[in-house]
Amino acid sequence: MLDNSSRLRRVLIPTAVLSVGLAAGAGAYAAGVDLPRFDQNANGQTIGQVQVAAEAPDLVEVALDQGIVDLLPGDDVAAQVAGESVAFVYSADYEGPVAANPEEAAKLMAERVDADGNIWIPLYLEDGKTVIGRLNVGRVVPPEKSSDR
Repeated sequence: MLDNSSRLRRVLIPTAVLSVGLAAGAGAYAAGVDLPRFDQNANGQTIGQVQVAAEAPDLVEVALDQGIVDLLPGDDVAAQVAGESVAFVYSADYEGPVAANPEEAAKLMAERVDADGNIWIPLYLEDGKTVIGRLNVGRVVPPEKSSDR
């Protein structure tokens, strides 16, 4: 049997946690900070735009009219993106993996970097499964070769 102080602690601690969470949310609202609200695709993944200092969705919107988008060739892809203005990349792909050692870093770079030094990640339809191309997220600039002196 619980004594009164144990009962009080069981009620007060969850209530305090809930109150702090509500206060933080209310404070953000009062400060005019938009809390992230993301839509979900048919697979239950969150989709939307990345917001500064906010949680990222699973799939991030990418405008298709950018010069850094490379769609796969073929009529099938053209038909799939007809009338679409955005496609999606995984937040985890955009942020990139973290290598544990130099060997793993070299392997990861070999998977993501083309012969010209461009770093690419897959570009998807809203379903998060259908790959329609790739997005250039950066470029590796090789160090200058030192000349023989």
